Amino acid sequence: MTLLVGRDAELALIAARLADREAGTAILVRGPAGIGKTAIIDEAVRRACSSRRILRTAGNSPETGLAMAGLYQLLQPLLHLAHLIPEPRQAALRVAFGITAGAPPESFALASATLDLLTDAAAEQPLLVVAEDLQWLDPATLGVLRFIGRRLQHHPVVLLATTRDDAPDPLHSAASCVLDVEPLNAGDSRRLLASVAPDLTRATQGRVLRVAAGNPLALVELPKTASLSLRVSEDPEWLPLTQRLRVAFGARFERLPSAARTALTLLALHDSESLGELLDALGTAGIPAQLVVLEPAIDANFVQLSAGELRFRHRLMRSAVYHLASPSSRAAGHLALARAVGPGTDRGILHRARAAAGHDEALAAELGLVADRAVGRGAVSAAVTTLARAAELTTSVPDKRRYLFRAAVLAYELGQADVGDAHRAVLALLADDEHTRLLLEELGEMADSRADGGVARIRALIGRAEQSRRLGDERLAESFLCSAAFRCWMRAPGNPVASTIATLVTDLPQALSDPRRAIVLAYADPVGSSSAVTKIMHALVTTDLDSVTVYTLGHAASCIGDFELADMFLADAAARLRAEGRLQVLARAVVMQAWARLRRGQWSTAMPLAEEGCHLAEESGQPEWLAAGSAGRAMVAALRGEVSEAAAAAERAERIAVPNQMSNVAAVTLLARATAAAAEGDFSAAWDYLSRQHREADPGSSPFQALWALSHLAYAALQCDRVERTRALVERLTAHLPPEPIPAALRMNVSYADALLAPDELIEERLRSALDLDVGRWPFERSRLQLLLGSRLRRRKQIREARELLRAAREGFDGLGAGPWAERAREELRAAGVPGRAAGPTVWSSLSAQESQIARMAAEGLSNREIAERLYLSPRTVASHLYRIFPKLGITSRVQLTAMSLDLPASTASAY
Repeated sequence: MTLLVGRDAELALIAARLADREAGTAILVRGPAGIGKTAIIDEAVRRACSSRRILRTAGNSPETGLAMAGLYQLLQPLLHLAHLIPEPRQAALRVAFGITAGAPPESFALASATLDLLTDAAAEQPLLVVAEDLQWLDPATLGVLRFIGRRLQHHPVVLLATTRDDAPDPLHSAASCVLDVEPLNAGDSRRLLASVAPDLTRATQGRVLRVAAGNPLALVELPKTASLSLRVSEDPEWLPLTQRLRVAFGARFERLPSAARTALTLLALHDSESLGELLDALGTAGIPAQLVVLEPAIDANFVQLSAGELRFRHRLMRSAVYHLASPSSRAAGHLALARAVGPGTDRGILHRARAAAGHDEALAAELGLVADRAVGRGAVSAAVTTLARAAELTTSVPDKRRYLFRAAVLAYELGQADVGDAHRAVLALLADDEHTRLLLEELGEMADSRADGGVARIRALIGRAEQSRRLGDERLAESFLCSAAFRCWMRAPGNPVASTIATLVTDLPQALSDPRRAIVLAYADPVGSSSAVTKIMHALVTTDLDSVTVYTLGHAASCIGDFELADMFLADAAARLRAEGRLQVLARAVVMQAWARLRRGQWSTAMPLAEEGCHLAEESGQPEWLAAGSAGRAMVAALRGEVSEAAAAAERAERIAVPNQMSNVAAVTLLARATAAAAEGDFSAAWDYLSRQHREADPGSSPFQALWALSHLAYAALQCDRVERTRALVERLTAHLPPEPIPAALRMNVSYADALLAPDELIEERLRSALDLDVGRWPFERSRLQLLLGSRLRRRKQIREARELLRAAREGFDGLGAGPWAERAREELRAAGVPGRAAGPTVWSSLSAQESQIARMAAEGLSNREIAERLYLSPRTVASHLYRIFPKLGITSRVQLTAMSLDLPASTASAY
């Protein structure tokens, strides 16, 4: 209990969270080495062990850790429950832990499996999940902890984690509570020191207090070597505290018997705390494989033995022992451990690689295969370090290039840009041929595809594609061409350089597969190539394509403005991506599906999709898609007249989009701001926002988004008397449209603008034509035209027809939830002599976006488990939501929920 002096407040807060046996939370305990984090955790465990089941894992030094080691340590006690979770998630666990072979599990399928296991176990007894030293946990385990940390609020599971305070938050804000453990104050420091070293002289006591600076571990350990300090250094106080503690541990380490020192060195080098493996390694090192060898280290409080595992009492002790060992001792230790675990196993090969002092071609080749198997298990981070070591061991320049290139690619795919940059830098030293220099260019694009480079960068990428094709590397050529096209769409929409890409694709029809050709054309020239893209997509059989390609085709359909086709592809992709656990691509698919739905007037499903997309994009570290999702939320809120919410979401989108030259996202955010202004009746401001889409120098300039916004621009122009200026904008924008057929959404926008911007004597005729033809399929645009035409007819005293149109407009706006527009229709109806009636709120409006999403899925007949799998929740979280949803809707069963969903307007029907 000595290390708990002065920690009452921290323990009280943790105890309060543990006392809630219904809800869960994630707590992060943060502080420097030795500050007492482990003591706080151990005391929390001691207090909770009678009421909660305890699961523990801990990070090891990156030099010794294996991928998935932390997750396996955590879940091993629960694996007997794996048969209770869905088979795809069982398979993810089996492959990840090397139990069976199979396709690499997606990281979020693995995370979902972990969440399922924990919640199933918690149904029997509440859980306390302890994860110490997050800074040393493998990335795969960290990703899982972040995932579950955000989803514990409806489960009796508490995640209690520790980390150093000298690095960014490893949980990425997933913890709802962060405890920063501060140094002890002077009084508590003196009390702790007196309790552990009552016989120190006043001078030595003062020196220890000064050096320890309130660090509890230092206050306990430094007195043990106070008399030895001058033998170590004349003045050790200049050293960092962790180094001073290592010196103190080193002095004690040197006093142990030789066999005990060897045993501790092996433990510091090992990737496991298994006592059996350690004793086997001792035996291969020529030391008796007996517990008696370890007793001096146990007695000296270096290690503790429990349940067949031997672990250091503190990570600093492990670090000190590791650094005290000579290079030759470490090499010998790794070889002994390799023999103990099996020299031909992946772990044994890694130990042999760490022991190797020179080049070893055969060992490098073995490491390449180890990396392949690591990728197959989903342990991509381990594959990166393994490939880097293989590159060090080989003397073959081609092999070295191959290992480094693959390591860099995998690192960038993991989001580890610093690691990818390091491997790319080494590869650059070997780039003495044209092909390797092109591979470096490809890595550079992976590293900074969001960075500025403008049209010059796009032209350079086109040149690299042609160069790659001349060298016979079609894969590399395709990569460069796709990167160039995507940059056109995101950062230089409408620039003439896009026609160069479209021409290349058209002139070389065999160079790209049909799906890839459609994607590149849609990104580069969405208007001019819309007919070709549509033709390709209608001929494709999606069951023959992987989920990522289906998503990308859905994005392509959105680019050309075929939002019905986009919704179909994106819905298919999203369902498959959910099942596969591919969260990063799922985030993109859900955001694009939200936009497709809102473009089609299906706002009630667009908003929960946009919110889910934002959540997934933030969780998977994709700011550009967070911006796009936020813009979608802003747009739906603006259409509904929720102006303050729209402004907040638009501001969030712009904070990301504008500095990163994301022209298309900035453009749709301008549309959202314009829609909010129109909802408030400020059509001048709405027109100002939308006209910026037409200005080349504006961050939101995009001719394509301007085309999809023509209906909004024309309506604002008519209301604020800017028709002539708008006609000029529209004529310039539509001058180069391809001949028919063009996508329905584009045709609708052009028809809408043509009607509203016509000479006054032709407006009514064109409004009727637009309602009869193109606009009828778009509920918001239809209702707005009905409002406009009805208003004109009322003023001309054609009351009967005006009333019919205005009633239709009111009902359309009410069905959509467009409050301000519905009120305008009511005002016009009152002016036409129709008594006003207020719109009653629908019961569905009482639900949050996620509750609405869950309710609709349940109404469609999906089980709790099926809903949970789609939304990356646990079945119990879904049940908890439904428990709160039923009273809000005034129902008690799923049958009633299904019946309620049948009464929804067609425009709000779900299509999951």
